[in-house]
Amino acid sequence: MDNRAANEATPAGEGGAFAYLDRDEFREHYAHPENRDRLLFHVEGIHCTACLWRIEGVRDDVDGVVQARLDMGRHLLEVEMAPGARVADVATRLEAMGYRARAISFRSAADRDLTRKRLLMRLGVAAASAGNIMLLSTSLYSGAERSVVAPAFEWLTFILFLPILLYSAVPFYRSSLAALRARRASIDVPIAAAVVIGTVLGVYHLVIDQGDIYFDSLAVLVFLLLGSRFLLTSLQRKYLSPGHLSAFYETNRVRVRNPGTGRLEERHIDRVGWDDEVIVRRGERIPVDGIITGAEVWVNAAVLTGEPYPRRLLDGQEVFAGTTLNSDEAVVRVRCTGADTRVGKLLEETERGVLSQTPLVSLTDRAAQWFSATVLALGAVFAVVYSTVDVHEAINRALALVILACPCALALATPLTQSLALKKAARGGALIKKAEAFEKLQQVRDVFFDKTGTLTRGELELEGWYPTAPDLVERGVIVALETGSQHPAGLVLAADAARLPHREAKLHNRTEVPGTGVAGEFGGIVWELRGVRSAAALDALGAPTDAGGTSVGLFRDGRLVKVARLGDTVRAGSGEVVAAFENAGRSVHLLTGDAKAPAIAVAEAVGIGQERVTAGVSPERKREIIERHPRALMVGDGVNDAVALSRAHVSVAVQGSMETSFRAADIYLTQPGLRPLADLFSLSRATITIIKRNLLFSLAYNAVGAVLALLGIITPLLAAVLMPLSSITVIVSSVAGTRDWRRFATREDVAGAPGVDAPVAQPLYASRGSGA
Repeated sequence: MDNRAANEATPAGEGGAFAYLDRDEFREHYAHPENRDRLLFHVEGIHCTACLWRIEGVRDDVDGVVQARLDMGRHLLEVEMAPGARVADVATRLEAMGYRARAISFRSAADRDLTRKRLLMRLGVAAASAGNIMLLSTSLYSGAERSVVAPAFEWLTFILFLPILLYSAVPFYRSSLAALRARRASIDVPIAAAVVIGTVLGVYHLVIDQGDIYFDSLAVLVFLLLGSRFLLTSLQRKYLSPGHLSAFYETNRVRVRNPGTGRLEERHIDRVGWDDEVIVRRGERIPVDGIITGAEVWVNAAVLTGEPYPRRLLDGQEVFAGTTLNSDEAVVRVRCTGADTRVGKLLEETERGVLSQTPLVSLTDRAAQWFSATVLALGAVFAVVYSTVDVHEAINRALALVILACPCALALATPLTQSLALKKAARGGALIKKAEAFEKLQQVRDVFFDKTGTLTRGELELEGWYPTAPDLVERGVIVALETGSQHPAGLVLAADAARLPHREAKLHNRTEVPGTGVAGEFGGIVWELRGVRSAAALDALGAPTDAGGTSVGLFRDGRLVKVARLGDTVRAGSGEVVAAFENAGRSVHLLTGDAKAPAIAVAEAVGIGQERVTAGVSPERKREIIERHPRALMVGDGVNDAVALSRAHVSVAVQGSMETSFRAADIYLTQPGLRPLADLFSLSRATITIIKRNLLFSLAYNAVGAVLALLGIITPLLAAVLMPLSSITVIVSSVAGTRDWRRFATREDVAGAPGVDAPVAQPLYASRGSGA
């Protein structure tokens, strides 16, 4: 069954013309390969974001629709139905709303862009016909209208206009009929009326051989309007399609080893295929799911697992996109890329709701609808009133008003700016689940921080060795002792030793006693790594004896020779972030389940007053406190603080697995430290400012244009040229305004900046736990 047959067949029976959508043979070819209740439609007639909300509204209008997601850029609607529900009802509902829906195969969707292709074909036909019509019209205007060839030229312009009338202008007819059936305002109604009425009058004047013919003006008008539509469709494709979260894990260019020459070459990620060998270097995110090839590597997979310490991966083990390499270099044999990766699938599920209608978008959409209805009413009243003076001029001015005052820029301004902001945030390490988070951040009055893992690192890190750092042999022994161990402290020590030159050690009789330590024999010597609590032993080696950290000793034949000091410290930059919130008029609180003494110590270190410290509280108690503050921002662990995060006005998860954090929080920080949180507030403020500026410009542009059109200064043809300029200006305004966000997007301020956590790729590694 091909696509043409599937969409043109109109079998009788229940479901009418769309009954075929629920037939087994259709589902077999067109439904999602893994879920026969998921289908894909190409939807025609989409012009602005109001269409998005209207189309996705089938989820509420049609029984059995589980999910409806529209990709505005490609005009693709993905629908998921409950088992046994009728897809035909969805297509029928879309048709009744004025949108033409054609089912297409998931397998071919990635290679098809039907709207752009068809619109480009209509535009090309209009351009060719209008160009030839203008050549003939130029001859008529230059004096040929008084010659014997004038009637032939005039009839020839009509013949050349027929492809525009019967093909290029068809979208205006369909949209107008759909709008009239749905009883909603549409600027296509007066445009279609002008084309039809102008054609009828032109033919009538041709037949009686007197009066004006309008084929040249109508041809250019349709060409310009189609050109505007094509431009706006391209802008929607570029800026309004889902995919902002992919900026987090996708890399445009990757290093690939050429299998023939063995040399490295750069390729676009789209040109990377199965079994290609991708080269990744220290500190870089791994761009693909694949298999480690060659030497062992250390990878930080916290973004997927929530475990902040690195994992040791050997030749042949799996590695996933979005994780960070902590070794000098890794060779990864590709298994999948992009949306097919583990993190890609997770983020794709999250993005299904990211374009949901925010309060600000709802407001602008309602304003655009009222504006459109007002313009149409004003144009109709003006045409009626001014027709008593000059019918031809009344129609021209009313048509110019309707064309120029199209609210496309008004409807585009808000989602466009939000889309750019979402992508910038993702590149900067802040994954935002809903665009409305930008609006909510500006409404925050109270900020609640968790302690462990939020204001502090929540993980052990190596502070130093006493009295001296391990030598080559000792580092090799540490790596060998902790190989196969999952103890956090041991992994920290092993990772630190492995990154430095060391002599490989093959242990004999390796034993591990949980809660005590690990031991093994190498070179005739029994080596041990275990906790040290004796103040005298620590003092003898010059190690700190306070109770604020964890001490792990390296023993040689039972004699303590080295001590490693590990501890959880306040995140660098936490104090600056707290101060920034206080200076912005927000009240900052510390909310923790830890004891009061360490909680107050951390609060004092970051600048939070003791009176705003609540310690020793359960997760349920945290939830109650958050619920008492309706404008609260909760910043915490995506796992331990899930309940409180879910009840906050807006919530931020700073660690934990991405899957868990995205369920509980609105925002997930993938960068270490709290600096991205302060940047997010600046980003949200700039986003709202740009949106307001764009809305003000759109209203002013349309208002001034409306006055000039009614005065007769702007003709319909000039209006068709000027109409897309408002949308272009909104694009330029948004893109230019987001240049101030470059620091956030590139995170150039992170590495080495005072008061900011070092990136994951730095040589010291961290993990939870205590003891050895």
